[in-house]
Amino acid sequence: MTDVVARKVIANEEDLNGDGNIGTPGAHPLGKDASAASGAVGGAVVGMIVGGPIGALIGGAAGAVAGELAGTSAPEAVDSSAEERFWRRTYRREPYYSQGKTYKYYASGFRIGWEGRVRHDGHTFEEAEPELKADYNLTKTKLQPDWLDVRPAGRAAWDRVARIRNAKQ
Repeated sequence: MTDVVARKVIANEEDLNGDGNIGTPGAHPLGKDASAASGAVGGAVVGMIVGGPIGALIGGAAGAVAGELAGTSAPEAVDSSAEERFWRRTYRREPYYSQGKTYKYYASGFRIGWEGRVRHDGHTFEEAEPELKADYNLTKTKLQPDWLDVRPAGRAAWDRVARIRNAKQ
């Protein structure tokens, strides 16, 4: 039996984090999906209160669209590619690093941290943590570590983005 493996080679910046729906460079799928999901839930709740079951359907659809549009730009306020490169090079120097763990073990924690810092601007890590944990658990596979195992990586990425943003102000 022969397996065919196809890989896309990114040749230029226009291909980075491209939006599969509208082709917008820089639109991040995680930001859009998480924002769409949050918007749908919020819209459905408001719709249910105002218009009953039909209102919930309409509110959920409207909230999903609004949330996706909001999520198109929020996570990209941080250069995800640069953050990933940074953490790939430095994760072994972190105090929480455990001998033998690969970058892949911590990667989703880093991503939740750097994207969460942008989404929860004006809040502390502790204030945002319940939602960060929920986002992590929503996207994690059975093979990935539990939130408490990658929480320090998320916190480190959150703090790094906070330092960078403060330096720019």
